[in-house]
Amino acid sequence: MHNQTNQIIKVLKTYANNRKRDVDNNLESKELSSLLLEKYAVGMVDVVRVLGLKVNIDAICAEADRLCFEIDKNTIKNRELRYKNYSSLDLSKKRRSSQLKHIDIYAYEKNASGEFILEGEKYTLNSSDSCTLVQQLYDEKGIDLYDATLLYSIPIGKIKSYLQTGIEAPNKFAREIDKWEDLGATEIRFDLC
Repeated sequence: MHNQTNQIIKVLKTYANNRKRDVDNNLESKELSSLLLEKYAVGMVDVVRVLGLKVNIDAICAEADRLCFEIDKNTIKNRELRYKNYSSLDLSKKRRSSQLKHIDIYAYEKNASGEFILEGEKYTLNSSDSCTLVQQLYDEKGIDLYDATLLYSIPIGKIKSYLQTGIEAPNKFAREIDKWEDLGATEIRFDLC
């Protein structure tokens, strides 16, 4: 009995780790991930009962609850809300990839004569900072850098305002924007790599 219980819990933990990875990679919400894990565990327990296996179902359920809580600290509250209210799955939000290698950001000057890149003025955000910035611009400002067919432009004043009102970026990037503004840049462009 003990050995089979441990084997089932091991499979459950593997599934939970996959769910956590998807949350960490911004592929699904922690609420959805926890729900999927909960339903997976319910299915496992149903199979155990149908097959009449001699395993500790309470241990499996306790481990499932613990793993769900690891993924979503509000899992119990969310479960109660699901039982009380109509639940749906919102698939309208675009997936945010954590697979960005980096973002190259260029300074541009736009004037009556046209648009000009400021020669040699480029800043590169690493993968982690890129993912954070892309997600925050989408969530808080509705700017979808993934939707841009070309380089996505944001006026210098606007990006400075975003940084002052809570969009996170490295301090060095903020200083670079100030420098570009002093050099006459009017906008920055993002090139996702």
